[in-house]
Amino acid sequence: MADNAMLKTLEEFNLKIQGIDSLIDCKGRMINQLRLDVVNPPNREEIEARMTTAIEELDELVKQRKVLVDNKHALATAHMNN
Repeated sequence: MADNAMLKTLEEFNLKIQGIDSLIDCKGRMINQLRLDVVNPPNREEIEARMTTAIEELDELVKQRKVLVDNKHALATAHMNN
């Protein structure tokens, strides 16, 4: 039982680390884009196009996450019912 608790704790640490890694990557890309914008400022149309693309990509990620969460819940429910 202690081994299971340890494995669960390690898994939680890994998930938190992955989340932080993702945030670091996101912030790094944002900083790089801002550096490029300082050197070559975008016009309004470029900003609007980037924003539209970013919103579409975010919406797609939210949909993918929902599918994963739904699948996780279905798997857990099926496991509990067996």
